[in-house]
Amino acid sequence: MCCFTGRGLEGGASRPPFGDVATAARGQDAPAPGSPQADLAAARRLIEHHGYGRRLPELEDAEAALQVATAGVRAVSDARDSGS
Repeated sequence: MCCFTGRGLEGGASRPPFGDVATAARGQDAPAPGSPQADLAAARRLIEHHGYGRRLPELEDAEAALQVATAGVRAVSDARDSGS
């Protein structure tokens, strides 16, 4: 099997031998790469690492907006699940 394409030598598609290593390494609580949560976490790390505190209010606004949006999605999902 080719480790770059995930294809067997005969040309047919096959599963990578180790599954989704990134997901397993990330754990259950970490946000998925490329998600808004992961992007904001990366932005926070960069801002804090480089001491660019003047951008913290914007970041906090974005984090708060994401929490509100996420809470709204959960509320709708919960309402659907309960039949309301």
